[in-house]
Amino acid sequence: MRKINVRSPYYIEVNEVQKPTLYYALQKCSDSSTGYVSEQEVGDFSPALNNNDRVQDASLNDYTVVGRVDITQGTYTSVGLISDTGEIGCVVPPADLFYKLIKCTDPNSNTTFLSFQKTTDTTLADGQRVEFGGDYYTVSGEAEASEGTKIGYVNIIQGETGCPQVIPPIAPQTQQVNCGDTVNVATDVGVVTYQVNTPETGTFRVDISGSEVPAKFTLKWDGNEATTNYIGLDVFDQDLLDAGVPIGEIATGDPSTKASNFLEINKATASPNLVELVVNAPLVNDEYTLNFTCPVTPPIVIEETTQINIWFDASGSMNTTLSPLQQMAAGNLKNCLVQFYNNDGTEYDKYVKVRSFSDERTFDRASQPPTETGATNCINIVFQDEASAIYLNSYYNFNEGHQTPAYRTDITNLRNTLINNPSGYVTPIVFQVASDGYSGAFKPFLQTVLNGGSSGSPYSDPAYNLSDLQSRVKFYYDVVAGRSYASDPNYYRDLIIQAINDLGFSLTCP
Repeated sequence: MRKINVRSPYYIEVNEVQKPTLYYALQKCSDSSTGYVSEQEVGDFSPALNNNDRVQDASLNDYTVVGRVDITQGTYTSVGLISDTGEIGCVVPPADLFYKLIKCTDPNSNTTFLSFQKTTDTTLADGQRVEFGGDYYTVSGEAEASEGTKIGYVNIIQGETGCPQVIPPIAPQTQQVNCGDTVNVATDVGVVTYQVNTPETGTFRVDISGSEVPAKFTLKWDGNEATTNYIGLDVFDQDLLDAGVPIGEIATGDPSTKASNFLEINKATASPNLVELVVNAPLVNDEYTLNFTCPVTPPIVIEETTQINIWFDASGSMNTTLSPLQQMAAGNLKNCLVQFYNNDGTEYDKYVKVRSFSDERTFDRASQPPTETGATNCINIVFQDEASAIYLNSYYNFNEGHQTPAYRTDITNLRNTLINNPSGYVTPIVFQVASDGYSGAFKPFLQTVLNGGSSGSPYSDPAYNLSDLQSRVKFYYDVVAGRSYASDPNYYRDLIIQAINDLGFSLTCP
């Protein structure tokens, strides 16, 4: 009891305030987590602990003091009895070390390359050769992650030190070969490219045979590739790796995978003509043999749905040829070809017709697609004696330096028709009729279109000639006009049948 004051006769009852019990709040060093407290009270330590003092629990886990707390005012986890280590702050672990690498192909690079492997993961000596991503490196000391660029987990080349010896590059070689050629190579090293030009479509194949030293063969056409990777005997694998060949490109074996192998690629269109086989031989090769097999154009097929247009130049200079052509189509040619139209004369008459044209645009008619209902392919047979002035500037003399816009348009369309469609969809056959006085320029013009012009001539441009498509077209010269002794329809029938047979068919007329 206490008096209110010394003069007062009254007393008041006073309750003593109980002080809270305090414990040390702790932060765990291993993961910086909080919410931990000591089992001991603050007063149990003398001298008292200060913030950031390091303590340990019975399991030797490190903590730092982060304050004092009343455990009744929150949720805490006791770590048990703690002891003062006499140290300040958590122990800072040493930084991880990685292997420094020097890139063999760029030893003076300003970049410090590091392995993903730590020095505690594996032991590598300075100068040890390692590989990553197809590149070789050598070990050159140790460094922290912040001191360089980590490239990945390197492959350790056991027993090898320093960079592999680099074979001096050999100047690439290019050789021209033809369809059906066989190439025998004794020894070589470096890169050789074999080039074949063919307008044919279909499967292009190269058969490969050889001994043991590995080489890589890659067949290319129009951006498409097929490769063997490095084939040969597997005892040379380390030599390939030392030469910088990525391990994923090694396809050797025992016995040698070069002994019998092949490559194929689908040549889907006539153009581009060029097919290449690239041979990479990083080691001194022993020998190999190559056999080149080009696609073969299938023969022309006459079916029940084949449209045959016999185009007659009706511009006036060869009118006497029209009648025997019409007689031929309705008579002896019909007798020969009706068998392909199920011996149905009506079907033959529907699909096989003599058609007149007067604009003298040879290659426009040659490129005409099937037009009759139900027709699936078309043979365009053109009888013509001259093409002035639509293609030429003279009846009598051919000027190779002259080329008309109409010609460029028509030859471009014909090329596109042949290149962008299957063989046999459109088949052009051109007969140059030797009419009196009008054939002087037309014959050499056709010959130049078929074979290509001389150097510097506009006809030498592959885009404006048919030299790469000669297996798909047929030109015939000096056909006798109808006003001469050759007015017999059999003459024209035999010409047409011979032309069709020259394109791969085999017809025998009754």
